[in-house]
Order: sequence, then C-alpha cells, then structure tokens
Amino acid sequence: MPTQSNRRVILPVFSQVGLSLVAGTSIFCLGAPSLQAQSSSSTLHTKFVISGAVQDCFGGVPLPSRYTKVRVFDVAKARPVLHQLAKMEALLGKGDSAHYTDRLAQFFLEYDRLLPLVERTRPLARALTDSVGAFRTAFLPVDSVLVFAYDEREDSPTYYEYKIMRARPDTSLVIDMAKGECARPFVRRSPAKLN
Repeated sequence: MPTQSNRRVILPVFSQVGLSLVAGTSIFCLGAPSLQAQSSSSTLHTKFVISGAVQDCFGGVPLPSRYTKVRVFDVAKARPVLHQLAKMEALLGKGDSAHYTDRLAQFFLEYDRLLPLVERTRPLARALTDSVGAFRTAFLPVDSVLVFAYDEREDSPTYYEYKIMRARPDTSLVIDMAKGECARPFVRRSPAKLN
C-alpha cells in the first residue's frame, strides 16, 4: 500500500526493494538482505593464475609453439572432453599392431569429434601463446583443472596436448606438444660409409 510523506510516495515493491517517487524521479533503495548479498559478492576473489609455455621439438631441440590455443577447464564441468580424451588414449594405447591402421583411422575420427567438443565447452580461461610460446591465464578458484593446448597444423593433423592438475593460486608449467620427444636422447644417424 502506498504511503505519502512530504511530497514523496513510497511504494513497497518487494521486502528488499522500496521504490521512492520524488518529484517525478524514481530511486531504488536496497533493503538489508540485498545489501548483504551485494557486499558479499563484491569481495575480491583471489584469482588463480597459470602461466607457462607451450613447446614443440624438432631434431631434439625444443622450439616454442607460437600462436597455439590454450584452454583451462574446470575438471568437474569438462567431463565430456575428458571422456573423449580417454577414448582417444585407449585407441593408441593398445599394443596390437595387426589392427594399428584401423585404430589410427578411428583415432582421427575421434579427434575430429574432440575439437568441436572443446570449442563448445565453456572454459575458465582462454589464451593464445605469443611469439615465444608463452601464455598466462587467470580464473576464479576451482579444485582441479584441465589445461588443453591445440592448434591446426598442416604437418601435424592432431596437434594437441593436455594436463590435468590440482588448481593452485600460482602455477607455472610447460606443455610439451612433442609428448616428451625432446627429453629422449637424440641420436644422429651417421651417414653410411662408402668402401
């Protein structure tokens, strides 16, 4: 019910919001419950930061992976992506060489399903590596994250790598697109000797 006092009309709209009309101007006044919600949401959340580099390998030498997409997902909300990655790992993990070409063909089909799934899943943060392969992301705290790096390359039809890790306030990591090739000893083949 409207109340009137000194040329003001106060209309109770909800218990938390009162609408005051003063000489044709409307002003919203927040009640105590709304102010509590506003003050708790305006508290500064400490953001978690992941910074690092994406690297590749050529001839045993690490090289920066330039302009590679990096996505950080909350593990709890990226289950379809994790499931797809597990399917792909299972295809490559089998030791049966008799059906390797069939599994490889299936792997490429699964990879073609993975990228749209990654693009549709909402990330906590996105980044693009710079000219030296470095990136930095910041996001609100979660328990665990999936850090997924990928790019479309002519010479590598499935250019991706990922890490699953506990989220911490400040994390630094290197994503190795060569999947450990640079860590292995590089042996140069000596040319065949002529007799």
